Amino acid sequence: MSPRTEAPKAIVIAGGAGTAHCPLANVYPSMLFPIADGRPLVEHLLEFLQAHGINSVGFSLSVDSFQRQAWERALDHALHPGLEIVMHFDRGNRGPAGALRDFRAFAGRAPLIVLPSHLWLEGLDLDACWNVHQASGAVATVLLEAGDADRGELESISVGRDGAIEAFSTLHESRDHRQRLRTLGVYLFEPGVLDLVDSDGYFDLREQLLVKMQERRMRVQAHILKRPPLRMDNISHYLALNRSLLLEDFFEACAAGDVAPDGRNSAIGVHISPTARIHDTALIIGPVTIGNECEIGANVRIIGPVVLCAGSRVEAGALLRDSTVWPRSTIGRCARVEFALVTHDCTVAPHMCVVNAVVDQGRIANDRLNQTAYPELPVLDPGARGHPGTGDLRRARRAAYRVAKRAMDVLIPLAALPVLLPLAGLIALAIKFDSPGPVFFWQRRCGKGGSEFDICKFRTMVSDAARIHAQLEAHNGTDGPMFKMHNDPSITRIGRLLRRTSLDELPQLWCVLIGEMSLVGPRPLAMKEMKWAPRWRDIRLRVKPGLTGLWQINGRSSTGFDGWVEYDIRYVRTQSLLLDLYILLRTFGAVVRGSGAV
Repeated sequence: MSPRTEAPKAIVIAGGAGTAHCPLANVYPSMLFPIADGRPLVEHLLEFLQAHGINSVGFSLSVDSFQRQAWERALDHALHPGLEIVMHFDRGNRGPAGALRDFRAFAGRAPLIVLPSHLWLEGLDLDACWNVHQASGAVATVLLEAGDADRGELESISVGRDGAIEAFSTLHESRDHRQRLRTLGVYLFEPGVLDLVDSDGYFDLREQLLVKMQERRMRVQAHILKRPPLRMDNISHYLALNRSLLLEDFFEACAAGDVAPDGRNSAIGVHISPTARIHDTALIIGPVTIGNECEIGANVRIIGPVVLCAGSRVEAGALLRDSTVWPRSTIGRCARVEFALVTHDCTVAPHMCVVNAVVDQGRIANDRLNQTAYPELPVLDPGARGHPGTGDLRRARRAAYRVAKRAMDVLIPLAALPVLLPLAGLIALAIKFDSPGPVFFWQRRCGKGGSEFDICKFRTMVSDAARIHAQLEAHNGTDGPMFKMHNDPSITRIGRLLRRTSLDELPQLWCVLIGEMSLVGPRPLAMKEMKWAPRWRDIRLRVKPGLTGLWQINGRSSTGFDGWVEYDIRYVRTQSLLLDLYILLRTFGAVVRGSGAV
């Protein structure tokens, strides 16, 4: 491969709303999270890229108006001389490769590095990565990291259905050939790669773009990093990154014997903005960063590692320890905040105790993903201050919703049983007379948490449908992981009627009755059908799959895959009994009209 004649460019994929690795980033973009010195991650990224000769950077961002304003302010502030920044706001969930369509003109004939938004790249030898890519002659190079080096005991245990151990063995490490690798989301591309991205629809980077390259016999190279960059996959990772950077700076300052010019308290590792106002009785023990216009009251104790961002206040008598406080937030009088994150414009009430938690002004605290968003960090809503039972009330409401939803899943099918049983018998006879083959179609699908169960539907296709679909793959009418085709020849005559009226779904009511499914929820899929969008998969598997859902009542098969992703995420984040009833009523109308069905 000839040497590069044009400087590489970078594209940062921040993703559509609801798809971020770190749930907080669905509201506050992770690249705008303040890092140890109080500046957002995006400023550090741009400095890193410029240091490696990359002066043109594109950002694929969420179209959410709140994020848009925050991004525009941050990138305007981060703009350096000689740096070109291009922003495109993603219109829905088009997939990571689908979002690259907007950058074809920007990319031109330059090599590309494509990056996610949740990595701390300092320390990555990017020049060495480009050299490996160039030497391999590859069209694309994927940066990988090794999995956990501590693999634990190499045990193999077989357990029977009755719980009895049937076989037990321990492998020797010489026989352990497992290779645990995972992608970092960083890709090096040769010019012209974006021409391979389909012009419309959902398009995944790994599962579709790289596969397309391999099908065309283009070389896709793997480069395993010995020292991979740090991730910010969750809040704990973010806080750990800040802690690590602050402590690193602190130890360097200790070794050099540096002392801040004003000599305040334990000034080693304490960085105070000139515009900060600090009471003489405040005790500050590094490593600590205090931003512009911060105000520290009397008898305040700040024990590092702590990041206190611009415009924040710590009132008299408060304790702030090992935490990060984002801009314009207030720690109330005599409040105690330890091992915590306080987001933008929050107020921790006087005398309130916040330990090992995320404090947010209601935007996340009211999100129904709370129960799984921060498994190690509970979310506190400062708007509920003074009401210590609010958390218990919220848990009680969630429990009541689960009970009511389960009651509805049992009572509605039982009430409809006298009508549905004769109807099911007639459908079974019609299927048997219409085409050879069984009455029912069985398949393994994923339930809540990824546990598998057998789904049962009335058969609507001929017996060799899989072979027909393989021959007609080029005519697939959907951009999703399933096969959909107008006038699909594999669908039987009675099958078309059953699909148009959704009566083929009736046997799934048994799965609802025994608790494997719910009346309302995301469509049940096999694990392989969800591989294109892992974040969508992980979110939708937090609830039971359903007979109907938001996607089904908003066009069903006529809605693209990006809309499907959006509706599933929206349902999981906003589910309630009223929403379930609304979906059921809309479903009845959609079934009567036969709208969106194939």
